[in-house]
Amino acid sequence: MLYTPVSILVGALITAEGLKILIDEGRTNRFSNFVSAVELMWMVISLVYLFTEELYGIYLFMPAFFVAYVAAGFISSLLMIRQFKSMEELEDFRVPKSYGVVSMIAGFLFSAASMALFAAG
Repeated sequence: MLYTPVSILVGALITAEGLKILIDEGRTNRFSNFVSAVELMWMVISLVYLFTEELYGIYLFMPAFFVAYVAAGFISSLLMIRQFKSMEELEDFRVPKSYGVVSMIAGFLFSAASMALFAAG
């Protein structure tokens, strides 16, 4: 299946997004929106993969890790934006640097582990 090789690309995108968040001082842009859409789609694919394939060990951990990462990001995002009372206040919102760092680390680990699984066959 193509889950593992595509996961390499998804992880690389997430790593690049985290770096871009740090470089752009937390400002989001079209690239951030694109990566968020990819994350959401890959989370759905990961859930389907988890429940339709017989997975063991690291092969089970990879899609479960991705689903947990996206869910944690969604929950933390909701908690961050709850503090704003209007849409105008949201326009000045900056993603915290810690979120960029976590995204870089999670994306790198996901991509690297996927590369290792792909290389192992």
